[in-house]
Amino acid sequence: MDDKQNRMFRDFVGKDVLDGITSDNFDSLRENAFITPENMEFMRDMLTVGWISGQISSSGPMPGTGSIKSTGDTEDTGNITVFQPSAGEVYRLQTISVDPSGSGTKRVIGYLYDGTTSTEIFDTGNFTSEAEEIKFQGPLFIDNSCYFRANIITAGAGNGSNIICAVIRER
Repeated sequence: MDDKQNRMFRDFVGKDVLDGITSDNFDSLRENAFITPENMEFMRDMLTVGWISGQISSSGPMPGTGSIKSTGDTEDTGNITVFQPSAGEVYRLQTISVDPSGSGTKRVIGYLYDGTTSTEIFDTGNFTSEAEEIKFQGPLFIDNSCYFRANIITAGAGNGSNIICAVIRER
């Protein structure tokens, strides 16, 4: 296949491989790729560029993508998004903890949410001043359409919670 006809070359020519290729533009090419004998070179190019640009991984989590996400100390009650990846990204939720402030009673329910429906990951029950390390069945994968939220049920002035999670990008 001639480079001028190759969609990979045409769409990404001149882009910085490490910074210029996003999940969105890589996925738009991938979604329009069909497995045909004529596309074999294009498929090989997709794999090569995907690996180099960090848009795909052949061996699990992507190196250098682990991070800690935090809500900060919040005294508000209600639902709060803890972490929602960008479109095209998939993260593994590794650990979760709830760190209290103040001496009053707190209760936090963590859940996965898809914009309409939720499924509970944990319920701390009532607790006061000790940090709660959350145990959950895993692995849990989250993306832009199904992400990690929490419902802070009991809080108030001087009685907050900081919900913290460790994540690593899988795709």
